[in-house]
Amino acid sequence: MARWEPWDDDYYGRYYPPSRPLPAKGGIKARSQRGEFAASWWGQRWLAVLESFGLGARLNRGRSYARRGQVVHLEIKEGELVARVQGSRADPYTVHIRLKQIGSAQRKKLGAALAEDIAMAARLMAGELPGALEGCFAKVGAPLFPERANIGVAAVPGPRLIRLRVWERGAGETRACGSAACAALVAAHRRGLTRRQATVALIGGDLDILWRDDGHVLMTGPAALVFEGSFDAALLAG
Repeated sequence: MARWEPWDDDYYGRYYPPSRPLPAKGGIKARSQRGEFAASWWGQRWLAVLESFGLGARLNRGRSYARRGQVVHLEIKEGELVARVQGSRADPYTVHIRLKQIGSAQRKKLGAALAEDIAMAARLMAGELPGALEGCFAKVGAPLFPERANIGVAAVPGPRLIRLRVWERGAGETRACGSAACAALVAAHRRGLTRRQATVALIGGDLDILWRDDGHVLMTGPAALVFEGSFDAALLAG
């Protein structure tokens, strides 16, 4: 099996040659055409979170698409954003971003916290979004940008292939993750994007995932030693 390093932005090139997006008519262009992509603090924080996933060239491609106006439709719903993007194929593809909504108990706590800060409340009423607002959300247990989460980013170019990158809390980007690969196949099949069996390509290699009719998910792939070490048994003493 070939060796593919996490920093190799040409990792996906072994499946498809580089391609250029088709021209999009009437697309939505980003205001930023060069330099920093986001001007507001919340825009910069959002990009910082995405960059922490180690997406490399894919994130740069996303900036390029946004500046070129490749987004042909954008719809913001409650807790969800849906976009249609014109890529290199004739038909635009759909992107869904879903966000966990704040519960009623947390909303009450947040309202009480904001009521205690008159200056911040005034800025919110004036249509501003102050940076200190992030701290208020964190105090009531509803952080705007949750940390220490396991994140999987998948692309489905065809019914038999899923390209997956995984970021695990406390470790960063990992070379492979069996549970994430199984979850990606099930999620993709339930959306009608793949068959019940497909190859999931990760940095460390390919996995064959089968979601059987009885509900069990089987994973097949190579195994290799990537780390070994030792520790003092006294550390386990109570």
